[in-house]
Amino acid sequence: MRIMPNILTPIQDITGCARTIQLFTFDPDSQKVLLVHEKGDEKAGTKELGTKGKKPAGSGLPGGGVDENKSEEILYERILRSLLPVYRIDEIFFREMPWDAEVELKLFLTAITEGIEETGLLIRPTRILFEDGNSFNHNHKVIVALGQVIAGNISKRSIETDGCDWFDTCSLPWDTYHSHVRRIIRALKVLGRDDLAVKVMVQEKPEEKKTLEAV
Repeated sequence: MRIMPNILTPIQDITGCARTIQLFTFDPDSQKVLLVHEKGDEKAGTKELGTKGKKPAGSGLPGGGVDENKSEEILYERILRSLLPVYRIDEIFFREMPWDAEVELKLFLTAITEGIEETGLLIRPTRILFEDGNSFNHNHKVIVALGQVIAGNISKRSIETDGCDWFDTCSLPWDTYHSHVRRIIRALKVLGRDDLAVKVMVQEKPEEKKTLEAV
């Protein structure tokens, strides 16, 4: 099934919850996951949502909020006209990308948009792994999809991020958001990789490591 013939497919009924789509892009051979580093807000606190809901800098799964006010046609055209040329991705990969009806079209297009903007890669969401709540906002749903890299080259910087790379699931960046660590573990379990899920670890904070070495 292709994107173009289904571009006018109506989206599913929305319950009023704000939605975020996150991409769990995992390489089973290297056992690495693709993460971005978000710039965050300089005035944010130390908690995950910081002071007054502001998000501190940290590492996590690429993704972003779903704009329920934008139509699928607008999202599609933005990818085709604004993102692919900037990141030098051949549009044929996008036009011929299979779309699984399991993934709602608006989620599909939002995931592709966020993937390109934050990583420089054209990442196809192949299936929904699970839905997760937001402990700070009960009216916010986080949808985690399995991602597959189709084309492009990693871009280290975007408006919201200043880093992007592949990381071993047993050695995630020290500043990975706690909720994202939890989702990485859950995604691995959904994929039947309990052997990796139990080994997920986060690196020590650099200054803490230096202090221990000094002692």
